[in-house]
Amino acid sequence: MPDSLQMFELLLAHLCHDLIAPVGAMELGLDAVESSNSKEDKGAALKILTESQHRLAARLKMFRLLAINIQEQAEYSFEEVKDIISSYCLCEKVTFLPRGIPQVIPTTITKFMVTATMILLPTLVRGGHMVFEKQERIEGGTSLLCSGQGGRVFLRESVAAWFAGDRTTTSQTILCFFAETFAKFCNSSLRLIQTPEKTTLFLDMPPGIL
Repeated sequence: MPDSLQMFELLLAHLCHDLIAPVGAMELGLDAVESSNSKEDKGAALKILTESQHRLAARLKMFRLLAINIQEQAEYSFEEVKDIISSYCLCEKVTFLPRGIPQVIPTTITKFMVTATMILLPTLVRGGHMVFEKQERIEGGTSLLCSGQGGRVFLRESVAAWFAGDRTTTSQTILCFFAETFAKFCNSSLRLIQTPEKTTLFLDMPPGIL
């Protein structure tokens, strides 16, 4: 397992990767607007610029949720979390569907939901639905199911391997490490189940967490 400095570097590498793409697209959009000679070309360039700006803003808001200080803010409004995750998903042509989530949730659960979204959204290569659902378990306690559902689901081999027991930590799997860290903080367990149409993270919690 890497030390804390390496974990910090891997997380920054992942976050920077997610930010560079929309920033680069915005630069291309600006160049295209300046060089466009026709109204149609300028309109297409402005569309790229607008979509990239929305994507960048949505990702920055997601990263800001990860930066909430748990000691300073123990709970968070799910309504605000829902709006931010919905915007993030919409930029990638994915619909966010929460079911049975309380109006106020622990900040650690907020961080887990954000991390789960970042892990699962790339699996929906042709769009689909991001479904978050609270379920009561027969044996007691609660499960939070976080599913990426679509016509075609692709999960990176490194991410699948992480949840299968291979704890090789890279910029691709660093979010898996933090998802498990948030789960342990809640005295909960985390597991992944994959089918051709769906990838689901199960956060199995003791009573009273959510």
